[in-house]
Parts: sequence; structure tokens; C-alpha cells
Amino acid sequence: MKKSIIFIVNMIFLSNSVWGIGHDFLAPKKCSLKLIPISEAEDVRFTGNNVLIVIDMQNDFLAQKGYYDRKTDLEAEMTSPASTDYEQALETPSAEQEYRLRKEFSPDFIARVLETICQAEQQGIPIIFVRVEYDHTRKYENPKAPPPDFLRKHPRYYPCKKNTWGSRLIAPIEQLPIQAFEVVKHHYDGFCETDLARWLEQHGLMKPLVCGVETDACITRTAGSPYKGRLDITVLSDSVATSLGEGTHALALEALQQAGISCAGHALVLGAA
Repeated sequence: MKKSIIFIVNMIFLSNSVWGIGHDFLAPKKCSLKLIPISEAEDVRFTGNNVLIVIDMQNDFLAQKGYYDRKTDLEAEMTSPASTDYEQALETPSAEQEYRLRKEFSPDFIARVLETICQAEQQGIPIIFVRVEYDHTRKYENPKAPPPDFLRKHPRYYPCKKNTWGSRLIAPIEQLPIQAFEVVKHHYDGFCETDLARWLEQHGLMKPLVCGVETDACITRTAGSPYKGRLDITVLSDSVATSLGEGTHALALEALQQAGISCAGHALVLGAA
């Protein structure tokens, strides 16, 4: 119990330090998070059947100066999004960026994701961070899983390029003093052309809990995936978000529930996990 209290106090202090005054994010600190690819964790044993899957908490989705932050501003300012200047402005920043949250996302959402991760860690629930990496040179050979449209429309300028700042997890997550697992995907769906479903079933982790972004895109595609096998997924409804507003968020959750996928708040689910 004492260890748990100390850990939670440290997490609160860490969270406050990375949020800063007015919920601004500070410059990146040293990465403390240790990630192990699931391909290197075949012999790990778990006692429960829950696992927390954290989807796409990456700079290009969530940070100012990330791909989608720049894309939104450019489309508002430029009359011709097809112009060369537009595409060049979407080039991924090569240097480390000061981290601040996009205005489309609430700091409270980041806080809930951090709290969710903290609760899972304390309860001994394994955590998997799923990141997307896109590459226009990659061969997408499955006709049922074509590449995203932007890889065809803008073969040089797209989000989450491998080994870029934009593809990295956001600073508040990189700074978490925990060990977790990692899956890299190339589609919206975290199970499509990855080994995630097999690995979870092999390790008895049949009840995944999902959080992250975006509710109407990668969360929906992953939770409703035709490749998820027998997994019984619950979406943590207050720990997922979209840049398109509360209306889109609510409609996406409603569609998930209509498809038979459980949706519930993180406190309710983890309190009973």
C-alpha cells in the first residue's frame, strides 16, 4: 500500500510539472518510459485477463506543430490546399519541438489518460502503447486493407513518419516512469497486419481496455476490428477523444455501443478490474 501511495504522489507531481501553468506543456524532458515490443515478450506470464491498450497518443495527432495542427491552420489560411507551398509546409519538423497541446483537445483528457495508465499500473494490468507509423514506400498487399488516402494524395507529406518527432508519444507519456509493451501499426486498425490479437490471446489477455485517440477513427477501427478474434473489448469512454468535437465523439461512442462494444468510464471499469 505504501508503495502505491508513493507512486501515485509521484505521478501527480510529474503530471503537474509537464502541464505547467495554464495547462501549457513544457519542453521535453528525458524519456523515462521503457517500451518492449511484444515480439520480444513471448515468454511473459500474466495473472489477469485485462490489458490496457493506449492508442496513437502521438505528437502529430495531439501536439501543436504536429501534422494535424499545421494542416488545420493551413487549410484555414490557404485558398488552394493542392499548392506546393501547402505540401511543403506539412513536412514533418526535423528538430525536437517544444510540446504544447493542440486547442482541439482538452487538458482534462490528457489528465484522464495519465490517470488511467497510473491506475492500470497500480493494479498490475499490463499496458500496451499502440503507435502508428506511415511509410509511402511500404507495400500494402492486402486488398481489404489499402493504405490511407493521404499516402496516395501526398506521398511525401503525411503524419507519423518513422523516426520523426511527430511519430513519438507525447512528452507527458514519454516521461512516465513505467515499463510497458509496444505495437507499431500501419493502419487505423491496431489489429490489422499486426500480431496484437494473437499475442493477447496467447497470454490470456482476453478483455482489453482501450483509450487514446481518435474516437471516430483509430479507436472505432480497432475496437470494431474484424481481426480482433475472440477479444472482449471495452472502450474507456472518458479516456478517448477526437479533434472533431464532442458531437462527433458522442456519435462514435453510440455507434460502438450499437455494434455491441462496451463503453464505460475509466473509474468504473478500473475500479472493478
